[in-house]
Amino acid sequence: MTTQGGGYSPRIKAILTAGQTYYIKVSGNSDSQSGSFTLNVVNEGTTYFEDFEDTVFTIPFTGDWVRVGAGYGVGWGFRSKWSLPQGQTSQTSFKVTVPAGITNAKLSFVYYLSSEPNLDNFIVTINGVDVLKKSGFISYTPFETALSSGTHTIVFKYQRTSSGSNSGLAMIDNVIVIGKGISVSTA
Repeated sequence: MTTQGGGYSPRIKAILTAGQTYYIKVSGNSDSQSGSFTLNVVNEGTTYFEDFEDTVFTIPFTGDWVRVGAGYGVGWGFRSKWSLPQGQTSQTSFKVTVPAGITNAKLSFVYYLSSEPNLDNFIVTINGVDVLKKSGFISYTPFETALSSGTHTIVFKYQRTSSGSNSGLAMIDNVIVIGKGISVSTA
């Protein structure tokens, strides 16, 4: 959610999910309860949202990552293989198709990483180009990137190169793909 403006005309922008109920409370300045407000709802296009909290995926991930529940200790999510041997990679992927002329499509997600600093990496690629590469311990952190027109293969990888502890992993959650007329498919 983002806020803009201030004073007597604040603006709030939030992504809403179809089929959900939202409650909005509006109150006046200085305890004044009179006045009016306007609610504008804008459809920015198709939204695919995956929170991994059930067994039905709205985004068709393929690969060797697994869904983990809240009992795992770090909340719901989708994680790489655990105890990955040195020199191995664990990955998951899907495709996004953005129609020609669409300029506001984007991919966003939250990631968690526990790895050997500067050795084992969490890498996100779009059509083979790194858009995110991190190592070390990173608690849940949001990431967002634009998607241009065309078909894009999105790959999430955990790459283990170190010979140290083999208990590292990468995890993603709240994956959102949004844009007018977009579609998702298996990679």
